[in-house]
Amino acid sequence: MSFQIPLVASYSNTLYYLKYNSPLYSPIYQSYYVGPLNSSQIIYFAVILNFTNFTNLMKFTNMVLNHKAKFLSPQQFRAYYYPSDSYINSVISYMESYGISFIGRYGLILVFKGSVGEVERALHTYINLYYYPTGDLFWFGE
Repeated sequence: MSFQIPLVASYSNTLYYLKYNSPLYSPIYQSYYVGPLNSSQIIYFAVILNFTNFTNLMKFTNMVLNHKAKFLSPQQFRAYYYPSDSYINSVISYMESYGISFIGRYGLILVFKGSVGEVERALHTYINLYYYPTGDLFWFGE
């Protein structure tokens, strides 16, 4: 199935005529697929890590709420419920093996910088450009 919907969008006071011809699902309601984002475009992205020992975390939280346990210090909380340094380092090494740069760590958030092509290969995905009917073009990147 293919769509041929003419659209007009503006960006930086320039009008773009867009032709939608992709059977791809639109990730945002009423958005239209324009095409793949340029593979050499540099983007920043974050990997958000999960807490570990989640079942234990929920039990402990209930104990604290019921006054059966004391609060943990931030250091204790990180030691018990954050991913290990070896796990975090393995995620960073994996991304770097695709040419992606590690920018920094903010709690459970790891921030990286790489080209669209590098990110697509590392995460086995595609990064596309979409038009949203507000008249703006949206994509992620600089």
